Amino acid sequence: MSDILQQMDADDALALVQLVGAACDPQQPLPLLERRRLLASGLAQLVEADVWMSDAGYIHPRDPADSTPVALCDGGWRSAAERMEVLGRCMHSDLVQPIQAHVRPARERGEPVTIHRSCAIPDTEFYQSRAGQAWNALGFDHFVWAMFPLDRCGHSALGLHRRLGRPRFTERDRLVVHVAWTQAEWLHRESLNLPIQGELVKLSLRERQVLILLLGEKTRDEAAEVLRLSPHTIGDFIKGIYRKLHVSSRAQLYAKFLPAPVANQLSPNYEFTTAEAPSLTGQGS
Repeated sequence: MSDILQQMDADDALALVQLVGAACDPQQPLPLLERRRLLASGLAQLVEADVWMSDAGYIHPRDPADSTPVALCDGGWRSAAERMEVLGRCMHSDLVQPIQAHVRPARERGEPVTIHRSCAIPDTEFYQSRAGQAWNALGFDHFVWAMFPLDRCGHSALGLHRRLGRPRFTERDRLVVHVAWTQAEWLHRESLNLPIQGELVKLSLRERQVLILLLGEKTRDEAAEVLRLSPHTIGDFIKGIYRKLHVSSRAQLYAKFLPAPVANQLSPNYEFTTAEAPSLTGQGS
């Protein structure tokens, strides 16, 4: 870390000390999610990112390229519709898998890593790929992605994004993000309930996509819009999630996947109606 700090100028170093200190200050009565938001949004300002997305996530034990993010917070959107479009695209494997494959060796060694998009996917390959074309169609291009490993089954990640037409992130930007993200270890480790990781194996890919949205406080109709499915189909997936995870309410779902300090911060106002709620005696889907 000392070698990395020597590559930074004094202004950047001071800004990072102030940012990490504010996010992790034990004397400030900030909820855990707000501390993550403070750190992530502050980094977005330092590197002039347009949009940022932060999450803690679980890694599938049999497929390290398959991850399920929870404890999501984000910012910088022009509209709610843009946010839902981008979050939906971020769930697709054609964008996620090349990044996960690139950082897998560092995760297996238990080392944090921060990369540019062009490090994981060369420009020519990215712009010709279905993922790259879809990403550009949403109005975004270059990004920096930072990952802090949590044992061998989880991670705490941050994505910082620039819109199409803006300059790409520099090595200075990558270093700024890397230093700050690696210096908040306790914040990362308190954001995830790691023992529950094995529960995700029970869920299908679609069920895990719906789960991500439920943990992000999305309603059934909002989840349907993101995944471009009918509300009825989403309701069927919700039934399957509840049945397989042995829960009967959104609050129980929060408590199962998130540590108490995080789960208690999430709104209880997103409970499903009787028509949407799963039948605990039925088979579901």
